[in-house]
Amino acid sequence: MVRQFAFILVCLFLHSSVSAQVKKSYFGKYVGTIAAYEMSAGASERIQISIAAIEIQLSAKEIVVVIGTKTNKGTWTLVSENKTNFVIEGKMDNTAATERILIYKKGKKIVREGIRPQPDVMLKKKRKS
Repeated sequence: MVRQFAFILVCLFLHSSVSAQVKKSYFGKYVGTIAAYEMSAGASERIQISIAAIEIQLSAKEIVVVIGTKTNKGTWTLVSENKTNFVIEGKMDNTAATERILIYKKGKKIVREGIRPQPDVMLKKKRKS
């Protein structure tokens, strides 16, 4: 009886760790544009931030985020998965902020949750050329 229970636990653990993987087909380069936005620079001063190109490259365990001319690299971990998407978080090398990315299982697109006050942005997977 104890052996059967242990076997069931091992099977459940292996199933959850195998199914909680982002497939290779979701890796690649995604491109988009961050919309213009405003941010507060004090009590009454507002700064206008203009639109910027964004590119996110996902590989097996690395994430590279390029916004304009600034590049930031890091590693990512899977936070959750459901029927329609994966949620990953990237721990970037030179900053305390994390990148939170929603990977849609259909449609070859991702959403990057903007770091406040930056807006969220949808990026589309770029075909290999």
